[in-house]
This record gives sequence, structure tokens and C-alpha cells, in this order.
Amino acid sequence: MKIHVESENINAMIERQLKLWETQKKISEKKLEEENQPKLLITISRAMGSMGEEVAAKLSQLTGFQLFDKEIMEAIAKNSGVQTKIVELLDEETKSDLMHWLKGTLKGEIFGRSDYIKSLTRSIGSIMKHGNAILVGRGANVIIGMKRGFNLRIVGSFKTRVERVAQKMNISQKEAEKLVRKSDKGRAIFIKTSFGMHSGDPSFFDMVLNTDCLDLDDTVELALLAYSKKKHHMAK
Repeated sequence: MKIHVESENINAMIERQLKLWETQKKISEKKLEEENQPKLLITISRAMGSMGEEVAAKLSQLTGFQLFDKEIMEAIAKNSGVQTKIVELLDEETKSDLMHWLKGTLKGEIFGRSDYIKSLTRSIGSIMKHGNAILVGRGANVIIGMKRGFNLRIVGSFKTRVERVAQKMNISQKEAEKLVRKSDKGRAIFIKTSFGMHSGDPSFFDMVLNTDCLDLDDTVELALLAYSKKKHHMAK
């Protein structure tokens, strides 16, 4: 009887251990599978007044992905030891490098465009390793490329964008036109001088959506569908 009981206990122990190993194996396999999955980031290039910021926020909410916009600027400023405002001037403003240099000199901060691009690339590279992120603007689609990101561009007609900006900021149509033109010009120059590319070149995007006739929900729905299709394709 004693031998029978001990045998039952040993068998139970073996059974428990086998189940434990099986569970651990499944966890390891799942973890390995997740690690091997392509960590596609979502990048969003947007024209002012196109609802790009709203689309990014909605996508972040639905996917649970962390949204990086001003956070990128803050990280660059912190890593480079300069004020955020100076970095913002280097980002999409149209002033010359000489003016940036003079501003930096007056404040004891020398931080040129090439330094900014290097810091930007390092920051985006760090985010890319973790995945599950949405990057807005800053030429992120160019830095990440087509194989590591789902690159989305949100556009709209000049007229519609001006109307949205005027309404959102509670300013006149004339003031809104001036802001939109300045923003369009600044972003185009930033991409051209930083990467030697045209900011609106469709070959650098997986999808371009015009929000003139699309509301926020429709735009996000289309973007998510295209993103899931690309992620599935990349996983093959």
C-alpha cells in the first residue's frame, strides 16, 4: 500500500511538472513569436488643417499605441542641452541656418540643423526598437522607411484647411490663409533641406487620405484597415 501511495504521489508530481513545462514552452513560443513579428510604427505626415492631429490622437486611442509629437521635440531638446523653442525653430521654420546660429550664440547654445537631424534620427531609432508607437511629422516616414512603418499622409484642399484653421483658432479667413501658407512652406523646406525630398511625394507613403470628404471616423477606419493589411503582409 505504501509503495502504491508513493507511486501515485510521484506520478502526480511528474504530471504537474510536465504541465508546468508545457505552459512555459507555450509562453516562450508566444514571446518568440511576438518578438519576430514586425514592429510596424505608424507615421503621420499632415498638412495644417487636414485633421492630421485628430487622426493621430484617435489612432492612438484605438490601437493603444503611444503618440509622439511634441514629446519628440522635448527629448531632442533634453538630449542636446538646448531649449525646446530653439529646436522648434530648426524643425519647420524657414529662417536661415545663420539666424539659428546667431540665436544659439546669443544664448550660448550652438545647435545646427545637422545636429538636429542626427538627434532626431537617434530618437526615432530608439522608438522604432519598441514599436507600438505613432510618430507625427518630423520626416519620420523618411527615417523609418517603408519596411518598418505604415506611413500615412493626411491632406486636404487649401480652402477646406483654411476654413478649419479659422474655425478652430477663432481667427479670420485672411489670418488662417497666412498661417496655412506659412506652415505648408515651412514643412516643405524642412523635408527638402533635411532629406532632399519633396514632402508630398506619394512614393514615401502607404496611404494618402484627403479629408475634404471624409470625417474623422471614416479616415481612421480606412487607415486602420490599411495598417492591418500591411502588418499581415509583412508577417508572412
